[in-house]
Amino acid sequence: MTACHIAIMAKAPLPGLAKTRLAPRLGDAGAAALAARMLHHALAQAAQADLGAVTLWGAPDLSHPAFAQAQQDHGVTLAQQPALDLGARMAHVFEQASGPLLLMGSDAPGITAAVLRQAALALSDQPIVFVPALDGGYALVGLRQPTAALLHTLFADMSWSTSQVMEQTRERLQLAGYAWAELPAVADIDEPADLAHLPAGWLPAQAAQAAQATHAAQAAPGRNCPLHYRYSPRVFASAPTLRCDTLYVVGGLYGNEAALDQVLAHFDQEPGHKRLVFNGDFNWFNADAHGFLSINQRVLQHQALRGNVETELASPESSQAGCGCAYPEWVGDGVVERSNRILKRLRNTAAQHPELTRQLADLPMWARVDVGHLRLAIVHGDAQSLAGWGFAQEHLQDERHRQTVRRWFEQAEVDAFACSHTCLPVFHQLPMAGRTVAPLVLNNGATGMPNFRADGAGLFTRVSLRAFAGDAQARRHGLRVGDVHIDAIAVDSATPAWRAQFLQLWPEHSDAH
Repeated sequence: MTACHIAIMAKAPLPGLAKTRLAPRLGDAGAAALAARMLHHALAQAAQADLGAVTLWGAPDLSHPAFAQAQQDHGVTLAQQPALDLGARMAHVFEQASGPLLLMGSDAPGITAAVLRQAALALSDQPIVFVPALDGGYALVGLRQPTAALLHTLFADMSWSTSQVMEQTRERLQLAGYAWAELPAVADIDEPADLAHLPAGWLPAQAAQAAQATHAAQAAPGRNCPLHYRYSPRVFASAPTLRCDTLYVVGGLYGNEAALDQVLAHFDQEPGHKRLVFNGDFNWFNADAHGFLSINQRVLQHQALRGNVETELASPESSQAGCGCAYPEWVGDGVVERSNRILKRLRNTAAQHPELTRQLADLPMWARVDVGHLRLAIVHGDAQSLAGWGFAQEHLQDERHRQTVRRWFEQAEVDAFACSHTCLPVFHQLPMAGRTVAPLVLNNGATGMPNFRADGAGLFTRVSLRAFAGDAQARRHGLRVGDVHIDAIAVDSATPAWRAQFLQLWPEHSDAH
């Protein structure tokens, strides 16, 4: 068996720093306590593996007592992680190695002494070994002989914290001609649903039961979020794919052709260099075969992104995502079940147009657009998922969550996210230190359905270097950022003809009524 140095990367188990995504279930103190327990477990397994020296790489510094205790209890060497991005930090750890090295985090209890010994054994035959994570990343990477070229292949410009990390890594290694070994995947503990993977007795009984219930609920069709829906906020830290003077973002058209007519009429009146982007769910409620053909043909003449509806219509019927809405816990089970049934009916309509569904499958999940100096990311859901609810009104009322959103903006390097998905409109500014433009969440709610009580209008988002020259009453809300005008424009398409058409498809007591 190859002797291996083991390196463990860990944050100090401080409340508000460690495992913050578990805080809604465990509280800040509980999340930090679990982080401390997982760190102790990782150190104990590394010691039991008895493969060679163990180094604990701590962050943000080494002042926390848990690090000194680790040195005392396990005889590890302490080192401070450099203030770099994750890939650069991992590369730095390998650059300090003088021989084979296994690098792991501290949040995957499935990395046991036996797994570490298997990984070291794999390095006897292959130059690289991984223990994949169930969420699409990996929990351990081992290198027999780190080289600059290999470190660049593995760690430079990777979309970290996404479900694509392991797959992107495989593609890079294959393209560069490297061989590698993979051991069985394990769970890392990042989200409340992951708590169900903890060893028995690690959580108090009540918390363990809640974790099991959360895991079961979030795995249900209509509530789960498939891995292929996910991406990293860092994907937006890139050059724009579009630049224009006027941008329309039309989310949640919901098969409403009358609303589409009004949007296009507004758009036709705009002068100069302009672009229209449909950011998903233009097919919700779109159960009429002729209407499905017409809406999609017209939408696809412009730039379009797929929402969860288009993604599921183009997915096999065996998909376990249901409607793909990834509904949060505050949405009742009745709504989830009705949405799943609506999607099932829409599948029957889409099946009559296989060429269109193939086009829907090929649509991107996001876009980057610049309007003047304003850098925008356009998504359907949020900064991490096609069906994410991170830009929902309910979440943005929570200061802890607003801090998460600020981190998304830091990673994305944009000034605004334009989205829809969560159905309720939001124009929200998030002041941030060091930002001349306070980051903006621009959620248009839905274009094809009403957004406010006693107001039958849908909304779309308009971003332009010119003031809106249309009917002033159509401008429901607006703000200005430097020379950029940002408006919520009303589309009042709830005409008697549209109502009659909708009721013919979805009569009283139907799932969409």
